[in-house]
Amino acid sequence: MKGALLRLLPRILSNRFLLFFWDLLSVRESGRPFRRKERKQEPAGRPGAGTGGFIENQGDYFDVSYGKATMAYAGCEIIAAFNALFALSKERPDLTELIQNFEGDGMSLSGRFGTSPAALVRFFEKRGFETESALSEEDFDSLAERSSALLLVYYNDRFDLGAMVHTIYVEKKEAPGPAYVAHNAGGNGKAGPSASSVRELLQRLGSGRAGGILLIGIR
Repeated sequence: MKGALLRLLPRILSNRFLLFFWDLLSVRESGRPFRRKERKQEPAGRPGAGTGGFIENQGDYFDVSYGKATMAYAGCEIIAAFNALFALSKERPDLTELIQNFEGDGMSLSGRFGTSPAALVRFFEKRGFETESALSEEDFDSLAERSSALLLVYYNDRFDLGAMVHTIYVEKKEAPGPAYVAHNAGGNGKAGPSASSVRELLQRLGSGRAGGILLIGIR
């Protein structure tokens, strides 16, 4: 019964309602640090840092806490923010500070359901960036064309919510031709996959069964 329900939900829930409900379950700008035991190991310099300075293997952060969860389980939105901020600023962010920021604004169900994408928008706008969002895959490529960096939220399996939702930073490369590269998507410590458009990239994620929920353009 539970499995059938999880397979049904992506078909009947609109992306807008899913994101609204996700944010409803999340901490909103409390300004108060989350009470937890001291982290066993600080994230800086961990093996998850892949080539180019991006974090590519979320699984390496199994002993870094995020609320009552771990970064390995629920840290994809924070890693996406880290990678996007690194690409935009050319300076490596402090991952510990990012974790603490989202524990106070955006953490969902004490971290068990990651971070509300709405908090990602607030995070970048507070730092002086402009953002724009698209909820339909049909609008993803036009938004990508006018953005400098992209955050993509998607179902790992568009037919089964039980496969969970993932959020990644998508790098936009201009030469020799427009190309989009996923970061922290493969779990193998390497960048990729890549494609000539965001919609084509979606087809290469989640074993070909990914479904787009939200694209956030940053500039």
